[in-house]
Amino acid sequence: LARGPAKAAALASLGAHAVLDPSSLPPGSARLRDAVAGAVGGPRRVTIFLDNVGGPAFEEGLRCLGWGGAAAVIGFASGSIPSIPANLLLLQALRVVGIYWGPSRVHEPELFASSLRRLVGLLAEGRLSIPVSHRVGLQDWREGWAALAERRSFGKVLICPGGGGGGGGGGSKL
Repeated sequence: LARGPAKAAALASLGAHAVLDPSSLPPGSARLRDAVAGAVGGPRRVTIFLDNVGGPAFEEGLRCLGWGGAAAVIGFASGSIPSIPANLLLLQALRVVGIYWGPSRVHEPELFASSLRRLVGLLAEGRLSIPVSHRVGLQDWREGWAALAERRSFGKVLICPGGGGGGGGGGSKL
């Protein structure tokens, strides 16, 4: 899911099989479920749903999952923490897991260290790249923050102490 044509194009360029803009869908409780079903070729056939938005989108995402699917909660960008309708979990044998990487350093230090080594290794091997939409100098940190707040960023916004090399986009990768 992406809001607006620029973010949809960015997702498509990263290899997304289908991109939907929820703001362009007709109103109604089944709008996202129906659009996803059309995009994937059948009703509620999504296996994994990553939610960093929260709010009403979370329940809509759960309704897009197929039998035995899983939802990973990774944030609440909407500012609203959703409730989980337990009947959906029961009727579709769904799993929901929260992923908050930071505290795992304290609770599971070996897992944290090994996952960090794996992540850095994938970056070093070129098998993983992180989109960077904005690079701003330290003196222009407000522009970087505005890009996040105004939803103009895609991927990461980098604040570079030696200068940003342009704050408007560029589509580079980390």
